[in-house]
Amino acid sequence: MQDDHLRADLPWEDFQPRTVYVVDIAGVDAQGQDLVVTRIVTKLKDFLEQNKLGPNVRKCVVVVDELNKYAPADGPDTYLKKTLLEISERGRYLGLVL
Repeated sequence: MQDDHLRADLPWEDFQPRTVYVVDIAGVDAQGQDLVVTRIVTKLKDFLEQNKLGPNVRKCVVVVDELNKYAPADGPDTYLKKTLLEISERGRYLGLVL
């Protein structure tokens, strides 16, 4: 188990098939959460496009709890909302599913 005081990035070029990676952002303020989720989704998309996510990793499923908080239908058009909409509309071609 990792010490809460240690921070590490995701293993971008070394993802393993059939593995779950959890990013807990519950203790981060709203702007920080927006930045973290946007960065992760954008990097996943880029790495999948370049086929660099890891050996034998062709698809990635992103589960966003409380999606209505990040991209409410009646909310403002934030970069995060646009990114999530792009994945839901075009992500299957990359192997990225939301």
